[in-house]
Amino acid sequence: LFMRAQKTIAQKTTADDMTIEQAVASVKELQHAEDFSLPYENTEWINQRLEAIVGVAAAILIADFEWVQAQNLITWSRDILIAAARMPDTNKAHIISSHPKVSAGRGLGMLIAHDAADMEVRQQVIKLLGDEQEEVVKAVFHSLYQAWKVDEILCWNALSLILSLCLIPTNIAYGR
Repeated sequence: LFMRAQKTIAQKTTADDMTIEQAVASVKELQHAEDFSLPYENTEWINQRLEAIVGVAAAILIADFEWVQAQNLITWSRDILIAAARMPDTNKAHIISSHPKVSAGRGLGMLIAHDAADMEVRQQVIKLLGDEQEEVVKAVFHSLYQAWKVDEILCWNALSLILSLCLIPTNIAYGR
């Protein structure tokens, strides 16, 4: 599921071997109430399951936002993306592209680009821009590219924040 979601995100259209409906149905079967509350460790099957869940939540927004709206899945997707963005990390090693926060950044940016973001989504996007992991920041900026016409103020604030963080030495910015 995660690989199909990543393929959908990259192509900006659904992967040939699975429909959006099938992906959402499969992910909903995998979901648990406590998802994204435990730290991400990079090694366990649980994390692969979480990667698939957040990957699909982001991919559907990218592939067919109108379908997501018609199916009343925006809140479902938003809640997953917010939870994944807030997921605690114990491993401060370099985040890989499959990390849930990377997909969360992509999906939250798409909510903004489609004018479907509330204040909580905007706040979480700004927090993700302050993440010490470059993969997370890249994902957020990649998705914000489409949001300039929708939320120019947020985009300028995001750019200003990143430029400011670039001027601060890393050891001060991240408490090292």
